[in-house]
Amino acid sequence: MKWTILLAAIGAYLLSTCLVIVNETDYTVISQFGRPTRVIDQAGWAIKWPTPIQTETIVDKRIQLLNLDATEYGTRDRRNVVTEAFVIWKISDPLLYLTSVRTTDIAEQRLETMINAAIGAGIANINLSQIYSEDAENHRLEALFADISTSVAQAAQNELGVEVQTVKPSRFGFPSQNLSAIYDRMESEWDRLANQYLAEGEKRASEIRADTELEVRQLLASAYRDAQQIRGEGEASAAALYADAYTRYPDYYKFIRSMESYQEIFNDNTRMVLSTDTPIFDALMQPPGTAAHAN
Repeated sequence: MKWTILLAAIGAYLLSTCLVIVNETDYTVISQFGRPTRVIDQAGWAIKWPTPIQTETIVDKRIQLLNLDATEYGTRDRRNVVTEAFVIWKISDPLLYLTSVRTTDIAEQRLETMINAAIGAGIANINLSQIYSEDAENHRLEALFADISTSVAQAAQNELGVEVQTVKPSRFGFPSQNLSAIYDRMESEWDRLANQYLAEGEKRASEIRADTELEVRQLLASAYRDAQQIRGEGEASAAALYADAYTRYPDYYKFIRSMESYQEIFNDNTRMVLSTDTPIFDALMQPPGTAAHAN
């Protein structure tokens, strides 16, 4: 009975230490007496020698994201910039990875050192205008980080057993001690542009006012000319009508002239002593028809 229990315990121990379960997201590295000897990269079950002869180490084979801290670099034209970048990487050689770095923290420290050196060397070979440029031909940022990704990927693969898939910038800025001067230059530039636009606007407004005043004067002159012409034509027509009427009706013309004479001669203070036989009173003493008949 005791032997049965002992054999069952030994069997359970061997089963628990010899049977290896491999997940889809992991590498399982088998080490013999502490030296990595075999990698299992397929999900499922595997067999190894019992512990302590062989041990297993789980290594994550998923893609990792490393955000690099902001670092200050100098450009070729001696302008300082602060750059933040990120790295997408994964473990590609688990055996080399375990013998060179062993942990993710150490691997990320080595990668950060390697990538910062590559970024610093790359930025030192370009001018600031090639980083902040709207001209596609002069813009070197994308090509710069493509070269950095290539160079770092080779070194990381050979030294760390890590595959660097890409290195990309996440932010570019300026050192805090330079920001005040940059903001002052920006403010001066915007003030200059504002003054320029105001001057151009005032010039254009003056041109519009001058054109408008000229057009108004031309319209007024044209309207005055047309009014004078119409008035002259009206007066000529009226004169013609008067002349025709006076020619046809001379008694009426004489009557109108007498009335106009009265209006000129008499007012509130006028006092005259005349005989009623005076011709001026003919229109008052005799109706036009009677006068014409008497004549």
